[in-house]
Amino acid sequence: MSLVIVCKQNDHLTALVAHRVFHLYDQPSFEHSPAYTPYFTPMNDTMPWSQRLGAAAFYLIPLIESLDFASFIFPDLPALQYLFLPLVPIIQIYEAIPFGRLLIFFGIFFGIVRSDRFSDFIRFNAMQALLVSIIISISGFLLSLLAPSFGTIPLLVETLVNTLFFGVVAAAGYSMVQSIRGERAEIPAISEAADLQSRM
Repeated sequence: MSLVIVCKQNDHLTALVAHRVFHLYDQPSFEHSPAYTPYFTPMNDTMPWSQRLGAAAFYLIPLIESLDFASFIFPDLPALQYLFLPLVPIIQIYEAIPFGRLLIFFGIFFGIVRSDRFSDFIRFNAMQALLVSIIISISGFLLSLLAPSFGTIPLLVETLVNTLFFGVVAAAGYSMVQSIRGERAEIPAISEAADLQSRM
């Protein structure tokens, strides 16, 4: 009699465990829940490649201008110069045009950012690249003014210049990758200003 009771209890326990395991697969997946946010957003497959590459090309401007702050880092890290070798022909053309930086700036601003012929994606990235370029120019101007005061502290000057260089390269590189992925590159404060200007 007791053996029958034990067998029935074991059968009940086995059925309960099987029920639990079976219904685990019926539970909604965490990844598909509304609260789940993936760390990396998927690539935007609907964005034409012409717009992706066009948007990424604008960030060559701040990337080239970041070389103004490479005077300290290149002697310390010569291998870093090889990353910029593909840009040499563009840099030569960029520097050969009289008032090239000014002409390119106004050409992009009035010809692309303010034009309705281009998509919001192109206009936004064009404006964001110009804003990064403006920050580079302002930073260079301020450093030239403060350089005499910091002349007695060369380590401070070198730290500021290297920080600006890596900051601009990181921002431009991140923006180019996001543009190629068909996604907007969100840079704090700068993206908001770029979005505002590109929609005016």
